[in-house]
Amino acid sequence: MADNNDLDWTKEKQNISVTVDFEDPTPTPPLTVTPDEDGLTKAAEANAQQLASKTWLKDMRASIAQWILLCGYILSKVIETTRKLATDIATFKATIKTRQDDVEKRMTTQETTYRDLIKELTEADTGDGAAEVITARNSDLYGDFATLDARFESLEAAIAPYVANTSTTATIPVNLGRQVPISVSYYEYALGTEPDGLGTGPYGLGGSEPQDVPYIAISWSDANTAKVALPVVYKDVVADGTLKAMADGSWTLTAGYKTLRFVADA
Repeated sequence: MADNNDLDWTKEKQNISVTVDFEDPTPTPPLTVTPDEDGLTKAAEANAQQLASKTWLKDMRASIAQWILLCGYILSKVIETTRKLATDIATFKATIKTRQDDVEKRMTTQETTYRDLIKELTEADTGDGAAEVITARNSDLYGDFATLDARFESLEAAIAPYVANTSTTATIPVNLGRQVPISVSYYEYALGTEPDGLGTGPYGLGGSEPQDVPYIAISWSDANTAKVALPVVYKDVVADGTLKAMADGSWTLTAGYKTLRFVADA
């Protein structure tokens, strides 16, 4: 990370002047420069001095031409270096993605093995307790589950959207001077939120279709500020999101590729 003082030079005044005398009749010499910081500074000083002192117009034109060629060379190297850097970054991201996918696959395998082991050990138990556990795995309404833990996880996922949590309360400054109904929707990978660039999300250009969010309650701290209690599954968006007022009067709360949209039904 850059030091906080790295840009202090932009605040320092520089007095730049040159004496023009046109008293040097010698031809402009070849421009030899090492394009590092010190070399470029010295080359600029030498070139400026030539333009200010050369007697003949052809020599002044030669100095200008040399500097144009040098700038073109530096620009070509900047472009070349930028392309190499972009390639290296893309390769690095692909490597990280591959390793992440590999880790996720191995974790999934480990979790499956662990669940199978629990299932086998429970079924191998001939006691009354084991029979009760095995019976409790299955639901007449939601079907059969491999383990009791899997059934609990399913139940938690089903009720989570309807459980309030203080960390899921979004504060929206509707600024209407009165309390009004508010509708909430959720969508992913909207334009500008795709992590890997425009149109790279799983839903293509434009992102997913908005889904209505069944908020839990709305309270008002004053006539202009609504506090919307949202399902706990949206707490990461509320905790990390950036609130933005839209041109159509709605508000968006965006965290990464996830967006909550609030519309005051005025």
